[in-house]
Amino acid sequence: MAWLASAQAGGLVTELEAVPGRADLRQAQPRVRFRMSNPTPAPVTIDPRGLPLEGALSDMFVVTAPGGKELDYLGIDAKRSKDPERTMTVLPGESVAVEVDLLYRWTQDGQHSVRMRRIPDPTVPQPDAAMLHISGTDAARHTHAAPVASTSTGGSVTSVDCSDDQTTELTKWHSDAKDKIEAARACTESTCSLLVDTWFGPTVTQHLLAVHVTRVFDAMALKADETIYRCGGRHCQGSIMGYVYKSGPNHDHQKIYVCQHAFDYPDYSEKVQ
Repeated sequence: MAWLASAQAGGLVTELEAVPGRADLRQAQPRVRFRMSNPTPAPVTIDPRGLPLEGALSDMFVVTAPGGKELDYLGIDAKRSKDPERTMTVLPGESVAVEVDLLYRWTQDGQHSVRMRRIPDPTVPQPDAAMLHISGTDAARHTHAAPVASTSTGGSVTSVDCSDDQTTELTKWHSDAKDKIEAARACTESTCSLLVDTWFGPTVTQHLLAVHVTRVFDAMALKADETIYRCGGRHCQGSIMGYVYKSGPNHDHQKIYVCQHAFDYPDYSEKVQ
């Protein structure tokens, strides 16, 4: 089965499988199954963050079309609160599996490869790429439809489906976030040398800082007041404070979905982030 790939290291075995191996976009959303097994006689404890076992909460796959082009990700990028370190134990002989949608911009028919982008825990082996045959790209368009919702403006903040109290809170967070962005934009290798050396190492030059860091904050500053805050969302669960869509219609890429957990969380600096 060419659409199934597996790998083993450190005792664990991981597999990545396209389900099904051939997907017609006119009929079904392409999916993959991630499976992790422990064939050893001892339990193995891992960090599940960044794995599909917690759901598709970020751009965790690299999907490559025929010809080698990497597809754009259309799913969410979620922020979690800094809770105590989460672990998961896989017992001897146990196997755990989950299926997740591949939310990518499918642009052409043919054989695609799907691999994990990065697995943070070195205990978990990287499975080989799975193969997926796509058809129906001309007839299908995958979108994230935004339902009609109530919108209000509080100061410079536009909010959707938020209470007055939530909008007031968001306005404070937004203002403080803009202050932090401006401080970061003004930071140079000489004026913030300790911070720069701590984050990036002592060999970082002003040019590299400007190219890789400052321009990111410049872009954030330009877009800050275009942000639309939406209270709640279907991905709000557990320790998720909020999330954004990487791209999509209905200006979804300009919306920040703020979960109730963010309002309840005691650390103010986490809210501002």
